[in-house]
Amino acid sequence: MRVLLIIFIIVLLESKVDRSISHKTYDTLTLVQKLLSKKHNQDALTKLQNLQIQLKQARAKQYEMVFVQRMLGFVYLNMDDYDMAIVSFDNALRGELFTHKDNLNLMTNIAGLYMSQDKYDKALIYYNRYLNSTKEYKPSILILIATAYNQKNNRQKAIRYVKHAISLTKTPKLSWYEMLLGLYYSISDYPNSIKIQELIIEKFGAKKSYLMTLSALYQLTKKPKKALSTLEIAYDMGYFDKEDDYIRLGYLWLNNATPYKSALMLQNAIDKDKISSNKTTLRLLADSYLNARELLKALKTYKQLAKLTNSGDIYTQIAQTYLELENYHEAIEYFTKAIKSENIKNLGGAYLLRGIAYYNIQNFTKARANFIKARNYQKTKQIAIEWLKYQN
Repeated sequence: MRVLLIIFIIVLLESKVDRSISHKTYDTLTLVQKLLSKKHNQDALTKLQNLQIQLKQARAKQYEMVFVQRMLGFVYLNMDDYDMAIVSFDNALRGELFTHKDNLNLMTNIAGLYMSQDKYDKALIYYNRYLNSTKEYKPSILILIATAYNQKNNRQKAIRYVKHAISLTKTPKLSWYEMLLGLYYSISDYPNSIKIQELIIEKFGAKKSYLMTLSALYQLTKKPKKALSTLEIAYDMGYFDKEDDYIRLGYLWLNNATPYKSALMLQNAIDKDKISSNKTTLRLLADSYLNARELLKALKTYKQLAKLTNSGDIYTQIAQTYLELENYHEAIEYFTKAIKSENIKNLGGAYLLRGIAYYNIQNFTKARANFIKARNYQKTKQIAIEWLKYQN
């Protein structure tokens, strides 16, 4: 009963606020509206300023004064004078003589103007007044509050307000979910990032960017199989249109023990001119063929790559492949090219393997000479010593 009485008193008090305006003020405001519609902003401003002086002289009632102040705010807004618009709206808000809804709009208008000036602390003062004045929050306002906190690098509060906004509507906007995803990602909360990205796909469809992002998130959380299956979906849906797309899937297939799939996809993409035969694609293709035990195809691709790079490491890889094929003369030729190059990483390894190739064609003198050289390198020292002992 007491609660009902309090509500009745509040309604009664609100109803006692005289929100009427004089005919003269009404006529001036109507004229101002026409001037604004014709973009005669300065004339509208002059009319309102003169009206303001007249109302002060006539000691007009407070409501009429703040009504004019609010209109001044809109005129300044039309003139892109945000500072004066804020002052006018703030003056209109004093005394809170407007309806509850109008007061809330003034608070959020002022906050929005501060946001446009990157004055996030001041914006939050008015947003907090809004929060303290109502419990029926507009989701769009909560998103703006989240934006302010995000700009202040307070990610946790930003997340809280975005989640609250989403919870208040049956059809949250895609941009809200994307904002939440970005916030979780910015604090390295990858599990929640995955949940939101999965939710976006569920609600808005499996677009390419969503699938690529989800695959990358799975990789970050050490879930290679999920990363691969997600990227395969993107590939099967025909989304691949960049070289990087093919490279990413190729590496995932290669690293998940399905190198032949990688090789087939890359070869097909090269043949159809979807990707170019450059150092990156050829290296991945050659490695895929090699791991798939397609040694002749691997050799062909490594040789293409060698022409582009003149790399000692690629010559070494060609030589090792010939060694696996027991083609020792070709192996020796390419180990020699590798050793003569200036950009080989494992010179000791090249000497050791060339020694083994010579040993297999029973050229023991050259084999021994290579093992002696391999003995000078830390990585191959012990193995070289063992081969030298074996030859004795």
